Amino acid sequence: MVSKYKIGSFCFFSLLFLPCFQPYSFSFRSLQRIRDTYQFSKKVFDNYGYDRSHGIGHAVDVTKYANDIFEFHTMNNPNKKKIKEIIIVCSLLHDTIDKKYSPETTEFRTKCVQRFLLHDLEYEPLVVMNIMRIMKTMSYSLTVHNCSSFHPPLWIKKEDEKEKKSRLYPWSLIYHTVRQADLLTSYDVERMLSYKYYNIDKNISFVLEDTKEMFETRISSLTTIPDLFPSSWALTESKRLLKICGIMMDILMKDQISIVAPFQFSKYRTLENSHTLSLSDLFQMLKLSSSP
Repeated sequence: MVSKYKIGSFCFFSLLFLPCFQPYSFSFRSLQRIRDTYQFSKKVFDNYGYDRSHGIGHAVDVTKYANDIFEFHTMNNPNKKKIKEIIIVCSLLHDTIDKKYSPETTEFRTKCVQRFLLHDLEYEPLVVMNIMRIMKTMSYSLTVHNCSSFHPPLWIKKEDEKEKKSRLYPWSLIYHTVRQADLLTSYDVERMLSYKYYNIDKNISFVLEDTKEMFETRISSLTTIPDLFPSSWALTESKRLLKICGIMMDILMKDQISIVAPFQFSKYRTLENSHTLSLSDLFQMLKLSSSP
């Protein structure tokens, strides 16, 4: 166990350009943690009735985008591998305590995740507490509310102020990276259709109309919200995905008469990322060595 972490104060990109003269590679223990987190998350999703819109495929998509954002902006950082590990863990776990699924078990799932982080992954209590706090801010309303002027929730500011010299876990950077990655997965027509069908109404006509309304009132305006995407890479990617999503929505509206079952939703997948359930594919996607 390492000693209690205290985090320095900085804005979203302030830590990113520190010099580093050590090779960047994950330890075997880090690879174990990522493997165990993937397996734990998949078990939660399978056991508590999550659909494709918030299941392991979505968690993998968020992880891929979070990794892309982090790698694009991070150069030589002496703590890069430690930060990246936490980002991957947060991304894979972020929906495991979602209240929309099996709401009567939310408290139990929350305790299970805390126990997993503390005892299985062997993180310090402060790290566990902050990962849980990030997971609880991933809803659309909260992430939009907290994005203004790069301002994370107040608790992050307090954690970042505890020690300005440590900078081991920059929680504002981790928070914004995972938050933006989750938002980028919103530009997936298949995901919108799946969520509406499995959680709102099984009527296909209603699902199509509700998906169209969601795209027009929420998804199409994401790029116009100030500071929602502080990462230049994420902002550029969001604009690119919006165009593709718009084209896919047009195709969906033309096809709507012929859509009669949810298995047809996969035709309207917008994201290019691999929607895989394979752990080895995840490691390959993140350019990690073979899974332990």
